[in-house]
Amino acid sequence: MRLFAPFLAILLLAPLQAQAPPLLAASAQVDDGPHVVWEGRKARVLRWRQGKPEETPLPASRLLALDGLPPLQLDPEPAPQQPAVFPLPAKIAAISDIHGNYAAMTTLLVNQGILAKDLTWAFGKGHLLVLGDTVDRGAQVTEIFWLLRSLERQARDAGGRVHMLLGNHEVMNMKGDIRYLNAKYRALPLTAPYLLGPDTEAGRWVRSHPVMVRLGDVLFVHGGVSPHLAEAFPTLEAVNAAARDALPAIKKTLLGGAGPLWYRGMVMDPLDSAAVVEASLRPYQARTVVVGHTTVKQVTAIRPGQVYLIDAGLSEGRPGELWLQTDGKRWRGLADGTRLPLD
Repeated sequence: MRLFAPFLAILLLAPLQAQAPPLLAASAQVDDGPHVVWEGRKARVLRWRQGKPEETPLPASRLLALDGLPPLQLDPEPAPQQPAVFPLPAKIAAISDIHGNYAAMTTLLVNQGILAKDLTWAFGKGHLLVLGDTVDRGAQVTEIFWLLRSLERQARDAGGRVHMLLGNHEVMNMKGDIRYLNAKYRALPLTAPYLLGPDTEAGRWVRSHPVMVRLGDVLFVHGGVSPHLAEAFPTLEAVNAAARDALPAIKKTLLGGAGPLWYRGMVMDPLDSAAVVEASLRPYQARTVVVGHTTVKQVTAIRPGQVYLIDAGLSEGRPGELWLQTDGKRWRGLADGTRLPLD
């Protein structure tokens, strides 16, 4: 347990407490928002249009108006922790490492029938998984945040689900590491810890999500599962609970390369044989794992039936791909709507 305590302690590292700075003009003519900042049971709504700041109180109804999306009912209480284990649904779609590439993400989801053309949920009782790293690099992180928030609610109403997992870049942002932050967000008079701070709607929502999710016997995680992690935390509940209970003030150098947000051994290390992978997955009652984090040209069956790598270049401005499973068959979902068998 001691081996991974430092790593897991920073998974949900509490950043600097969000302050209420005067709302200043952006240093460039950017459009962004809304950003919702809670102050007790009331909240401020911040927006910038052509660099000019707008600040309004959240209405007493707590119904937030969103551009191009249905209004969203907000709750002054932090979001409850999201469940991480579900029966295997008939339809699954997974995407990873969006990194602010909103246009490519939505094109992909629409053309594959996950969303309708108006960006509403069209996947019925299916499950959509987002395997972390929605933030950094791209210029439309805010738009992705609100779309996923809206889709979570729409999917539940339809009997489906949207699962957001933590990636290493969400944790980096919460810690104030803004090396990969897009210039647009650097132009705003806010800091990265403020944008994902514990008193912001975005920060609360991100903190409510797990590190790993299992649907039936298929495990989803941003980086991978190392044998060391499986030995130290031999249940999915143990990994997610340790993340929830993480302590602040841990040095960033303790973020371990063998942890689930960074580990690449399943897709890059020849020592991770099929037997090693099987042993690593067994404690989590999984036979198959789907990971992102390591960028490749296309969704790839590293070990057909066992390990799938789905970071297909959205972070590089490419169209990206989906990993799909329908009635037990697995597919590459291309941006033009084409589906190609994986196994």
